[in-house]
Amino acid sequence: CGGYTWACKNNSIWSSVDTFNKLLKLKKFSYLQETKIIKFKEENKKVTCDLLTNGGLTKQKFDKVFVGSGPVATSILCINSDFTKKVTFQSSDLLQVPYFKFKTQEKKKTSFADIFVYDKKNRFYLQIYFYSKSVMKLAENIIRFINLDKIIPNQILNFFGGIFIYLDSSFSSTFSIEKRGQEIELNLEKESIEQSKILKEISKNLRKSGFFLISFLKNKSRYGQSYHFGSQFPHSHDMSGNKTDFLGRLNNMNNIHIIDSSVLPNVNNGPITNIIMANSYRITEESLKKTND
Repeated sequence: CGGYTWACKNNSIWSSVDTFNKLLKLKKFSYLQETKIIKFKEENKKVTCDLLTNGGLTKQKFDKVFVGSGPVATSILCINSDFTKKVTFQSSDLLQVPYFKFKTQEKKKTSFADIFVYDKKNRFYLQIYFYSKSVMKLAENIIRFINLDKIIPNQILNFFGGIFIYLDSSFSSTFSIEKRGQEIELNLEKESIEQSKILKEISKNLRKSGFFLISFLKNKSRYGQSYHFGSQFPHSHDMSGNKTDFLGRLNNMNNIHIIDSSVLPNVNNGPITNIIMANSYRITEESLKKTND
């Protein structure tokens, strides 16, 4: 799937299928399984959706549609629905670099990052991971020499770890999605050129804290394998171009609301999941309240 090996598996350790199914049952939602929305249009205060199921294409009408598919899928949906012809993405390039340190640490039992750093001046965000077998497993298709943990004792590996560097979008690669004929293409618009300079500065600062980066083993990930902030349909008072109002609506639509990171401004301060959730909750609450009024 182009990402981490563990995320491409049906039985991923991060799978939320069971959790969602329990929630749907608890809240008595009806759920259209194995159904993909292809496009939509709004007319007569209803939203008509073209849906792809095992039985083929079908149409269904809804009072409201909330789109939370993520920046790529949301953009493709809006392009298929003729809301726009092209979108440009705010993303964050990712550098993954192993390090060596002279001091070992206590035994690590989780796969979560141990240190989080946001550099406001230079606009990058860091996650520092100490060594653990669970971290090695999560990065099995990224870290070189991954099988070393089978032949080298933990007492030695504990002196190593990895650092994830998420770069600000202003000096990351730029991507766009555009429809050409019947095909939708993901294109590289601009290649990042600042990474070596940034890595050298980070390496210099980390040495002061006893972390020595092994830069020649670095791995570079671009769009789709790092954070992709979206921001292609940002909230705005000015509705020109690919802008949405504060209820996530494009092109003066009344009942189609975008609720994922596509409508957020570009904020590079680490994971934005909580911000997305809060904004999604606000949009759905306000829009449903207006409907009930």
